[in-house]
Amino acid sequence: MQGGERKLVIGHAARSYVALYHYIEARDTAFVLAVRSQLESGVKR
Repeated sequence: MQGGERKLVIGHAARSYVALYHYIEARDTAFVLAVRSQLESGVKR
């Protein structure tokens, strides 16, 4: 991940999703770049 890009796990178990987002602190704003199922993204539970 680059500079301000972060991941957020949403949900639980088989119904989890991972959101990749970029947070700009100066604007207190988050831009969602992608949303994938946790299984598709390769993130372990």
